[in-house]
Amino acid sequence: MKIGFSLTVEEDKAEDLLRAVKEAGFQGVEPTFHPKGIPSPEHPERGAAMLKELAERLGLEVPSMRGGPLFWDVFPFQVGRTLDITRKALEAVRAMGGDTLLVVPGRWREETSYLELYKRGVEMAGKMGRMAEEIGVRIGFENVENKFLLSPKEWCDFLDDVGDLWVGMYFDVGNVIYIGLGYPQDWIRDLGARIRRVHFKDTREKEVLPLMEGDVGWEAVMEALGAISYDNWAFVELPLPEGDPRDFLKRTYRKASEIAGLGQTYI
Repeated sequence: MKIGFSLTVEEDKAEDLLRAVKEAGFQGVEPTFHPKGIPSPEHPERGAAMLKELAERLGLEVPSMRGGPLFWDVFPFQVGRTLDITRKALEAVRAMGGDTLLVVPGRWREETSYLELYKRGVEMAGKMGRMAEEIGVRIGFENVENKFLLSPKEWCDFLDDVGDLWVGMYFDVGNVIYIGLGYPQDWIRDLGARIRRVHFKDTREKEVLPLMEGDVGWEAVMEALGAISYDNWAFVELPLPEGDPRDFLKRTYRKASEIAGLGQTYI
């Protein structure tokens, strides 16, 4: 299992930040498609080329990218805007040598039918899947605090209704506990091969914590990942501290490596 760090990369801080990620021991970096970052929706090609060159020079891979905040507000009802952002983001991932785009499946808003949100979400995900196949980059929808898709069964039904091998789940271990939706190891076993990539963070309900300081049962999580034969990337998704992040990144990588080591018995 390779371990990377997920973050927003601001252009003026990019080299120092990625060097700190590399020196901490991480093998990869997962940028965010963000108006204030690289790549950005405004300049996806330039940002992707810049980040790829920098990552290669430092010896880091860029296997995936977070879709950023724009998907929260446009998926699935703003069809044209969603597909425009999706194409730009998928092409940026491809340009950086990656294979997966993380997308948040919108959110349930007041005075919106949940059934209509689900129906339109399946339709939109199908359109995005066809675009993903055309470009050659997979889409992974992530479980987040959006009041939508609130159980393993809903996620299984949603992805099965989409029915596209280019569309799967980007599973966030800590979000299950943060939102109060059960036990991540049981989600993993239920979701099985629908999981395409994994985020590591530690949490208690409504609180994000450093790895191995929250309520995630990491041994059980790694056993479950082994049971579904998952041996892909794990990206740590934690906020960076104010100031110099180097010590934080080194501690985080050591803990992530220890967690990954728990899975060697099961994979």
